[in-house]
This record gives sequence, C-alpha cells and structure tokens, in this order.
Amino acid sequence: MLPPGDVSGRYIFDQAQDEIDINSCREARIEGPYSCLYILPPDRIILDRAAGENYIWTLYETDSVPVAWLSLLNDARVSEVWVPTDFHVQSFRKAGVHSCIRTVPFGYDDKKYNLSASPLSNFADRDPFYFIFISEFKKPKGCDLLLNSFFSVFKYRDDVKLIFKASAGYNKDIENYILSLREMHGASNEVFMISGQLPESVMVSLYASGDCFVHPNRGEGWGLTLIQSMACGVPVITSNYSAQSFYCSEKNSLLISGQECEILDEAWLNAVPQQRGHKWFEPDQRVLEELLLYAVNNRGALRELGFRAAKDIKNFTWSESAKKASEIIFSKK
Repeated sequence: MLPPGDVSGRYIFDQAQDEIDINSCREARIEGPYSCLYILPPDRIILDRAAGENYIWTLYETDSVPVAWLSLLNDARVSEVWVPTDFHVQSFRKAGVHSCIRTVPFGYDDKKYNLSASPLSNFADRDPFYFIFISEFKKPKGCDLLLNSFFSVFKYRDDVKLIFKASAGYNKDIENYILSLREMHGASNEVFMISGQLPESVMVSLYASGDCFVHPNRGEGWGLTLIQSMACGVPVITSNYSAQSFYCSEKNSLLISGQECEILDEAWLNAVPQQRGHKWFEPDQRVLEELLLYAVNNRGALRELGFRAAKDIKNFTWSESAKKASEIIFSKK
C-alpha cells in the first residue's frame, strides 16, 4: 500500500481499494484536474475517463505478462506504466507493452523493519544456526528446493534448524509435505513450522530470529520478505534473477546461479494457465546446498553481509516510493 503523501489536487487509488471503492470515487465531485494511480493487476482496473492522467503501477513474476493485460497497458489513456524494477521494464517491453514504462520501486516500512529488531524468545538461543523462510507455499517460491537442500545437507545435525512460515493458517498438507521429504532423506534435523496470522510486531521479531533468510525462488515480483529480512540485518540466500536482482548483489547477498527456462510444470500451468509459454528461473540446487553450508560455517562473514544488506536497502522505503510517485505526477502539471 502506498503511504499517504502530498497528493492534494490529485486522486490516488491503491491496492487496498477494490472496484467498488473506485466506482464510488468516480461519483465524488473532484474540482479541478486530477490524476489516477492504480496499484492493481491490470485485469482489475477500469480506467477513469475523466482523469487527466492514468498511471498503472504493477508487476509480474515471470519473463512476460498475461496476454489479457496488454490491451489495458497499451490503452492510449494510460500515461505511464510503472514497474518496481528494471527487470520488469525489460520483461514488459518484450511482452509487447508499448506505453511509456518507468521504474518506480516499491518499498518497505523502515519504521518497523530495521536493525533494532530482536528475535522471538523461542529462538533467543543463538547456539543453533537458524535458517528462515517466509513466503507463500507455491512452486515459484522454491519451497521444494529449500526443503530438499536443507534435509540433504544437514540431515543429522541438531545444531542447524529451519524456521518455515508459508501460510496464514495451519495447513496439514504443508506439514505432511515437510515430513515426507524429511523421511525421504532419512533426516532427523528440525523444522519449526510457523502458521497463523501473526501481528506485525511478532513478524518483525520472527524475521530477526533467523541467522540467514533463504528464498530460492523461480521468479519474484518485488520480494518484500527478502527486503524486510535485509532491513533487519539478516542476510539472504536467493536466486540471481527477477526483481531481487534490483537490490541484491554479490556485495550484500549470497546469490544462487541457475538458468532461465520455459515453465513446463503442468500442475502449475493448470492452476495458472496465463503463464503458459512464459519463462522462469530454475536455481541450481547444488549451488544452493553449497551456500547453505557456507552460511553455517562462516557466521562472522554472514553478519557483516547482513549489516551491508541493511545499509543498501535503506533507499527502498515506502517513503521514498511515495516521494518519487508524487514527483512524477506533479511534474506533469
């Protein structure tokens, strides 16, 4: 959600608003010229015909965009299409978006996610090494790669543990999946499965509970959990691809190499048919395993990497995003 900024004389829609709210906004009497900024997937947008300018701020996780998006993104009434990273500029252009495309990064809340964050009491004992994963439980997020690598490399070690949060509520299927992989590898190491909708203050401490955040994704739209982890000084292991390549580098992160390839997973394509013909990233599992082992064996270097990450990510706050958005909109007046 875009935080409030100096937007007097303009009207800004954000992702917390749905079509009903937008329609009610149209019925409001707004005096003078105004602009609309939509932070929504294009297939949920109805352009305001009365607006002086229409800006669409959106993203996608693969090397392309759904074909159904193109008609709106190329509509003559769209002044600019904003995307959060340079990766998206290239992927949207390659997909056939001809409108003006501008990089306007998303952000994170630096008032909450920062170096003052402290770990949860459950994980305050810093003798074990804690890897942490926070994201959705789906194929693009690389949960399968992480769990297989973790059980393979550390199967008998009780001093290396994994904190795993991948759902808002308790999910028996996720628990069974984790247990089946551990059994397949003959592993005895420990995974702490965290579930439930946690207050944000608890989430901040959960991030700070990890020694290293691991996210071997196949494609990312922005990577908020990566950024929030970095802001707390927790270094990340992640794929050298898509959105995170905008703010993760060899100087502040441990990057997993791999290759871009066509999405061929039929189960995934049946669920998300609009990605048929798209490409994503396949991280090299051997490299991931090497980086996991490196992290455990080099705690000092890892801490330094975390401090560097926290420093580098400071330019990607919501305040900076709002400032840039306002500057662009008002420069058109």
